[in-house]
Amino acid sequence: PQLWDSSLSIPYFDYQEVMRDDETLLHWLDKMLDVGMVIIDGFPKTREAFQALVERVGPIQQRYHPTDIYTLDTANQLAGNIHHSYKYLHRLDNHSDHVSYNVPPRLQFLGCIEYENPDNDRQGYSTLVDGFKIAEVLRTQQPKYFELLTQEYISTGRRRLGVEEKVSDKEKGTKKYQWEIYYRQHVINLDENSEVYQIRYNKNDRVPLEVSPDKIQDLYAAYQAFTALAESPEYNAEFLIAPGQILVNDNWRLLHGRTGIRNPQLRRVLLGAYIKPETFRSRRRLLLGKKSGMSDMWLMGCSDRALEILADRMSD
Repeated sequence: PQLWDSSLSIPYFDYQEVMRDDETLLHWLDKMLDVGMVIIDGFPKTREAFQALVERVGPIQQRYHPTDIYTLDTANQLAGNIHHSYKYLHRLDNHSDHVSYNVPPRLQFLGCIEYENPDNDRQGYSTLVDGFKIAEVLRTQQPKYFELLTQEYISTGRRRLGVEEKVSDKEKGTKKYQWEIYYRQHVINLDENSEVYQIRYNKNDRVPLEVSPDKIQDLYAAYQAFTALAESPEYNAEFLIAPGQILVNDNWRLLHGRTGIRNPQLRRVLLGAYIKPETFRSRRRLLLGKKSGMSDMWLMGCSDRALEILADRMSD
């Protein structure tokens, strides 16, 4: 992968070309492995068009919530879930989504339906950070902290909020909660070659640690060091998702956020959805197989790298 900082040059693709041409679709998916994000430009700003683009890759991932395509709207002041409302309009710190899933979504899609800012400044802009980049910075500059974040488990979870349950006859209206999902995971995940393959970082989803007391202070210090890199202007790419554009980012690699919104008259409406990791990988493999000219029977015996080589030979 190509590691990057705030000077990232964002790759753009045309919506209509992606929808009609498999070569362009493959080029887009290759870019996801290269830099971890693209912007699809010129989509018709409808839910149907947004869904069609996501399903160009494959089935939309079902979530633990009732909406697989969700809406982020500055006008939604009543929603109780911070992730689906703008009730909290300060800066949204960079994070991964759904880190408490056993297997987090791989691709995140955010399509802009509307953006109107009377102040004409950088309120409500998107931010992205290359998690692989800052992990390597941490490995170089603070190897002890890097090691802790690859070996120690961070407990994460989401709970059902505001559930009124009677605890006993003597206590009325006491609020209890149950874990909706819970998972213990590393912030930085390494493969068998000690290369980073996944970042799982979301401080809003953290729950009390389950770690030996002698490691707590160092683990907190390591987490704070990673957080400082994630929020450093040196590594933050800041840009507007304009109406008619869809940001697609690799949720296993990139951290995403948003600048603050001060003006209550600002309107920003996004549609969101996810794709599973195996859906992304399978779609790309099938496109590589098609480009290579191999019969489907042989795809089962080829690694991803072998398919890439065969497809590249057909391009020469």
